[in-house]
Amino acid sequence: MCISPKFGGLLDSDKMAKAKILVVGDEAITAMDIQNRLKELDYDVPAIAASGEGAIKRVEEIEPDLVLMDIVLKGDMNGIDAAEEIHDRFDVPVVYITAYQDEELLEKTKVSEPYGYITKPFEDKELRPVIEMALQRHRLEKALRESESQYRSIFDSATDSFLIFDTDGNIVEANIQACKMYGYPYEELIKLSGKDIVHRDYCHLFEQFKRDVQRTGEFHAEAVDVRKDGTTFDIEVRGTLFNYKYKPHLLAVIRDITERKKADATLSESEIRFRELFDNMSSGVAVYEAKEGGTDFVFKDFNHAAEKIDHIKKEDLIGKSVLELFPGVMDFGLFAVFQRVWNTGKPEHLPISFYKDERIVGWRENYVYKLPAGEIVAVYADVTARKKAEEALRESEEKYRTLVESINDIVFTLDRAGKFTYLSPGFEVDIGYLPEDLIGHSFTEVLAPEYIESTVDIFRRGLSGETIPLYDVELLLRDGRRLPIELNVSSILDAEGQPIARLGVARDISERKKMEDELQRSEALYRTIFEATSAPTVILDEDGTFYRVNAEGARISGFTKEELEGKKSWTEFIAKKEDLEMMKGIHRLRITDSDKVSSNYEFLFKDRFGNCRNIYVTAAGIPGTKRSVVSFMDITERKRGVEALRESEEKYRTFIERTSEGYWSLNLEHKTVEVNQALCDMLGYTRAEIMGKSPHDFVDEENLKIFKYHMGKIESTLHRSYEIVLKTKSGEDVFTRFNATTIIDDTGEFKGAYSLVTNITEQKKAEEALRESNAKIRSITASAHDAVIMVDDEETISYWNEAAERIFGYTEEDMIGTKLHGAIIPERFREAAVTGFKSFRETGQGAAVGKTLELAANRKDGTELPVELSLSAVKLKDKWNAIGVIRDISERKKDEKALKESEERFRTIFDSAVDGILLVDLDTRRFYMANNAICQMLGYTVGELTNMGPADIILKEDLPWVMKELERVVGEAISEGSDIPMKRKDGSVIHTNINGARIEFAGTKYLLAIIRDVTELKKKTEALRRFNKLAVGRELRMIELKKELNALLEDLGKEPRYKIAGV
Repeated sequence: MCISPKFGGLLDSDKMAKAKILVVGDEAITAMDIQNRLKELDYDVPAIAASGEGAIKRVEEIEPDLVLMDIVLKGDMNGIDAAEEIHDRFDVPVVYITAYQDEELLEKTKVSEPYGYITKPFEDKELRPVIEMALQRHRLEKALRESESQYRSIFDSATDSFLIFDTDGNIVEANIQACKMYGYPYEELIKLSGKDIVHRDYCHLFEQFKRDVQRTGEFHAEAVDVRKDGTTFDIEVRGTLFNYKYKPHLLAVIRDITERKKADATLSESEIRFRELFDNMSSGVAVYEAKEGGTDFVFKDFNHAAEKIDHIKKEDLIGKSVLELFPGVMDFGLFAVFQRVWNTGKPEHLPISFYKDERIVGWRENYVYKLPAGEIVAVYADVTARKKAEEALRESEEKYRTLVESINDIVFTLDRAGKFTYLSPGFEVDIGYLPEDLIGHSFTEVLAPEYIESTVDIFRRGLSGETIPLYDVELLLRDGRRLPIELNVSSILDAEGQPIARLGVARDISERKKMEDELQRSEALYRTIFEATSAPTVILDEDGTFYRVNAEGARISGFTKEELEGKKSWTEFIAKKEDLEMMKGIHRLRITDSDKVSSNYEFLFKDRFGNCRNIYVTAAGIPGTKRSVVSFMDITERKRGVEALRESEEKYRTFIERTSEGYWSLNLEHKTVEVNQALCDMLGYTRAEIMGKSPHDFVDEENLKIFKYHMGKIESTLHRSYEIVLKTKSGEDVFTRFNATTIIDDTGEFKGAYSLVTNITEQKKAEEALRESNAKIRSITASAHDAVIMVDDEETISYWNEAAERIFGYTEEDMIGTKLHGAIIPERFREAAVTGFKSFRETGQGAAVGKTLELAANRKDGTELPVELSLSAVKLKDKWNAIGVIRDISERKKDEKALKESEERFRTIFDSAVDGILLVDLDTRRFYMANNAICQMLGYTVGELTNMGPADIILKEDLPWVMKELERVVGEAISEGSDIPMKRKDGSVIHTNINGARIEFAGTKYLLAIIRDVTELKKKTEALRRFNKLAVGRELRMIELKKELNALLEDLGKEPRYKIAGV
């Protein structure tokens, strides 16, 4: 078991100076007798005081280790009053000397907390035990107070909150951080129950905390707690069961994780922002993940615009290969762009090109980027309508070769004759020759003579195919000095696998050789020290047999060196079975892996005669051997004091071991003397691997500068806080925050420092993820053809992309931080916009949110342009922000205007025609269009007619020949018909004349039927026919009557009256 450096003063008590004692008594002869007795017992008694006042003055002057105080003294101050003041002011132990056994008097002395009583008369043998016990007790109490003070400092300086609960859940102890975290004074906090500080929704977790800790000894959860002012905050709590004031208690280590939660929320908001921008862009965006070294790319994300452009749903392609779903991507050239961007990280633009596969065809323009996280993003537009056929496929390849000149070692090649064919520039630095000085020369020319023969032999064996291990030689430098090097040489093979040359790497091992020489010198020094040291010291073989024993080691065992060395095992001197098993394990581990074993522990030693004593061991493996060196220290007399101190230390060690923060304690030389498991877990090392090392050993060069700066202040600044990146055993970075405190002893001397180390890696990752998310947003929106603008809840512009600069003429610098409504919204719309935004700020809702609207906007030059706005709402930090994707639709509006004018002209002609017009779909035999005249003619609305066909308005008996006429129109493209009866909606029949012609548009054939209502005309014609018929009949009758009258007149011999023309 390791002994803390804090116990060093107790263990070295035998080296202390004589105890200094002040004798206080008003009887001079008695006092002088006591002084002489004490001197004979080897105590230092520099003075005697005759009164209470004199005793206090003497204590201040000579600073004694103990006061022997007579209770009854002459003067105003008796011995009890003097002892009480000495105890309070100077912390010097007092032993009372009294001739009385009065219970009442002894009860009064307790106020001054005496360290013992000596009753007169007394013998010398009674004096020493009382004094030694008093001195030992005072030293232990002082050490205990220092330990309590140091660990209370750790307890109160921790950045985590510590709360101690009794088994009923009541708070009985709290550190300063807990008081700050919950907002209560200490006196109030320790009167509360756990339920008073836990949010009501998490009270069940507190009950679980009490159950789990008492049942399993452990608990870990996240919850929400409540401060005194009623505000809530997120926490992470770890619980454990431990003894406090000799009873089971629950320790809770609580960390405020509100900032971490906020960082998570910020990241989530950033992702929401990205998703809103991503899904509302008018350009198609596809995100890919590279597979198998960039030989394939699979879909990782796909926005709504891309779904429309490529006629495919996002869920049908996520996780699938681009080659599988878009087989034309190779010929299109986009796949090659993906690979280049993935390899180089540089964005590329694939100009307008024609894409075709069995599913889709069209013209596309692509912008391809690589995101910080490594994904490939393609932002593209369907430009089929514009049809720019500009082929742009460029490939650029860069080849890199590894330069051997960048390494510190010498690299060389030899041909089969042993002549240099290549030498790296490092050769000149190390040897003094230029490479060209030795090219074509034999390697033996630079070897020290005694190495030539053996090295030539190795060279020949290597050419024959033998594998040569590392070996050492010495080179002759140009100035005559020698350079020891380590050679690693292998063969260069031809196509058939035969050695054709040798490739070598030479490393300078001068420093290693110096270390080996130093090791030999230290070996001799070690032997001298081993024999001369006063501490019992032994060297053990691997099997535990004594290999060497010094004189003190032999003395403590009761055997001679000759009886021990090579004959007895250390296991014969272990008194307790459990100590034996522990030490066997330590001994085995020291032989196999010394870094993982403690060098200090205690055990109960039994000598030759059966006497037992407590021994403190310092042991270590001897490098390069399987032996161990062990030294002993007898600590039997100090064991009780150490145990009391250890109990105090254990209480606070529990805090250190249970906190989620790392604990790192350093000595005067800034070397590690103590760490907790949290720090070991954080760095991936065992305690043994960290002990004795400096924090400098766990950082890179950049962070070493930070460490040195703050460690330079370790003795002048009591508290420091700073961030630094540590390296784990596996080489990973751990971002940490150090809260360092300097340790100062009672005299103000610097003794070391300790730090509470917080792992802030997740916080840093969240910050980095946030930066990557923002980079992703900027990368994608910067490539968009549409303007992307973001406005916060104060109507202030917070994002303005390049397309917005191009459309509106304002730069990003012009617009960020300005009010949106005063810049691009026309004057006539601003009041309504401001009013609408007030409602949006409260609810995130509005008439334009979630819709695509056509509006007007202002450019920087004052001109107005039509735009299409897609507006969405996103909540960031509990405030509504608006994201607008704006498209310039000026050209589209011009086209629409022209089309609308053309349509209006057609519609005016169509609807103003006197004749009825019907457009019949020749495939479906249904009416496609109808004008106002035909609606009035038949009594139907346009909507009713466009759901009908010829069969619905032609009389049943006429339908066959009318349909036959339709077939003829399909074949001949023109037709004319007259007197075709049609049914009106009210059932009446009208007569019509129809002129028909076949037309075609949008790929569909139609019959254009121009219909004229001839019902009234037919009625008039029929009436006229009947009138004519009647008129002609009457005229013919009159002619007949005239003929008969003329004949009668002729019969009467008279002249005919009427002249009748020939009919």
